[in-house]
Amino acid sequence: MFYSPSTKGFYDRDIHGENMPSDVLEITFEKYRELLDGQNNGKVIVATSDGILTLQEPPELNKEEKDAVANAQRQAAYIAEADPLFFQWQAGEATQEEWQAKRSEIKARFPKE
Repeated sequence: MFYSPSTKGFYDRDIHGENMPSDVLEITFEKYRELLDGQNNGKVIVATSDGILTLQEPPELNKEEKDAVANAQRQAAYIAEADPLFFQWQAGEATQEEWQAKRSEIKARFPKE
């Protein structure tokens, strides 16, 4: 197995052959599992200057990044939860207040800085 710090991706010679980035680092299968498990638990893979791969907590997001995350979460919730109520309201099957309450609840669930 291999890991590329530039692409932040794993590579396998059987699958990728020689089509791998020039900065790939060879790793054991055990290291691959450790790094993959760490990523799945919210960690980020960092390569030190001497090519050692470690897991670290992700960097803190700034205000603009946090707001972008909140906007994306809100948009997904609006589509899944509020939009159906809007169309039900238009069809006379729900009230405007129910739709507005759902939008307010979503905004409260995903606050901006």
